[in-house]
Amino acid sequence: MHTETITLSINSDKKKAFLEMLKLFDFVEVLETEPTQTNGKHLIEDDDLEEDPTEVALYYDPDKLAYTVEDIEAIAQHFPKNYRWTYQDLQKYFPKDLKISVQIIQNQLFIMGSPNFQHQNISEELGFQFGTFIRNNKLGKLLYAPMDIKFDADNIVQPDIIFIAVSRYEVLGEQVITGAPNLVVEIWSEI
Repeated sequence: MHTETITLSINSDKKKAFLEMLKLFDFVEVLETEPTQTNGKHLIEDDDLEEDPTEVALYYDPDKLAYTVEDIEAIAQHFPKNYRWTYQDLQKYFPKDLKISVQIIQNQLFIMGSPNFQHQNISEELGFQFGTFIRNNKLGKLLYAPMDIKFDADNIVQPDIIFIAVSRYEVLGEQVITGAPNLVVEIWSEI
């Protein structure tokens, strides 16, 4: 497990209340002594605490290029079991450009490994058939996972195949689709 020491700059009247709040999280150990130096990765200032008191550690290595399902599960284990996940949490606490499917459905986190050969074969065939028809008829865009669809802050999914009609291009964003696509395809695979 990756651990990191974080230095907090807190004025004395807020310090006691903040330290008590930190003790509620099972993944935080509060040191009573003041550290003499920081590791330079993440420093929380007093002003940041009122906005988001859970931002106390960076749980992933920003220089790492590839993450396994186990790596992502280890990050998630730093949070309480009943934590209510949101889209902002994915943006804040997880590495960017993940190749692993991380979805939130009704504030619960779902982490899925790579699909098997049969799944990919079905996806490729469906994508080819849909894509040819959509392109020939100039109907819209066909996209593939991983692409986040944000229904709201509590529900973010990554279906295997996504179709957005020309008339609905306003839901397309650079990093996320905000709103319901015209069609989603989820290919079920045996575990």
